[in-house]
Amino acid sequence: MPGTLSAGISLCWVVISGKSVEQSPSTQIWYIGCSLQESNVDGGGCLQVYNALGFSYFSDDKLDAGIAQYEKAVKLQPGYVTAWNNLADAYEKKKDFQRALKAYEEALQFDPSNKVANSRRSIVKERVERYEGIPSKLE
Repeated sequence: MPGTLSAGISLCWVVISGKSVEQSPSTQIWYIGCSLQESNVDGGGCLQVYNALGFSYFSDDKLDAGIAQYEKAVKLQPGYVTAWNNLADAYEKKKDFQRALKAYEEALQFDPSNKVANSRRSIVKERVERYEGIPSKLE
């Protein structure tokens, strides 16, 4: 099923192993975990896996888990613009507009012509300014 956590796990399996999905989901998760632990943190595959897992969690409305994966990706590679966009989108869906704005600004720092970050940043910035000074339940 596209957009499900199991579909994301399958995508991660393909990214890491380079093979089609022949293993059970539990075997794939185990293999992904081992690969992430053993991988060179500078390796691009690891970053793609964190981003793919983040997207899978996000698609399943598991925002905190998705955010954690995107944050791992951008911590390992601060210039990973796709992960910054995805992180901002997750924060936006969570209505944490301050963090969403910061993530879009990080994406723009590395890619000033990024259309997604430019358009969403403007909208999120307006929301941040509108709610400035109003206490939120996040504080």
